[in-house]
Amino acid sequence: MKKLWDRMGLLDKWRGIPMKWRITGSLALVVALLVVLSVTAFGGSEPMIEDKLDCLPDGDIPPQLLLWLDANRAQSGYNAFLVDGAIYLTVRAGEKPTGGYRVELGDLDYTDTGVKVSVEFVAPKPWDMVTQVISYPHAVIACGSAGDIPETALFVNPQGAVLATVSVEELPVGEVEDEEEGEEDGDDSEPID
Repeated sequence: MKKLWDRMGLLDKWRGIPMKWRITGSLALVVALLVVLSVTAFGGSEPMIEDKLDCLPDGDIPPQLLLWLDANRAQSGYNAFLVDGAIYLTVRAGEKPTGGYRVELGDLDYTDTGVKVSVEFVAPKPWDMVTQVISYPHAVIACGSAGDIPETALFVNPQGAVLATVSVEELPVGEVEDEEEGEEDGDDSEPID
């Protein structure tokens, strides 16, 4: 290799560069290589769902479904519910150690027997600043049924692999009871003097 450098005259040119410039240039090259390697190693990929759907905010979810989600928030899972004539697809990621996790749904498609939706679980990158609190990410979408109610809901990942197939269940239309101020359940006795 030294002979090749001698023939091309590169060794003489290299020796002619001041030492501080050689060190600075070498360090800059090493830093640039580390940046390129870190970006490719830690992924710079964005979510892969092409036609991302807008998930319902908690305020737009029917109260009985919201209560069900809250009661089952720690478990991950896939569900399809029929509430007031509309179909609600839910995906729960379970308990996560910090904020920054999210569930994205997209590519909604109606098949002969049901509904198909793509699901992607997105975790925060190592360098993301996230809230230091346990979180329970979930996503809910409402999809109407044009006449016939689908029998099943198929959840797939962005590559098309099946994650879950669930039956569409009817969620009971229960009343959400609000306790009136000043009333307590249980003890109806008079105060003792």
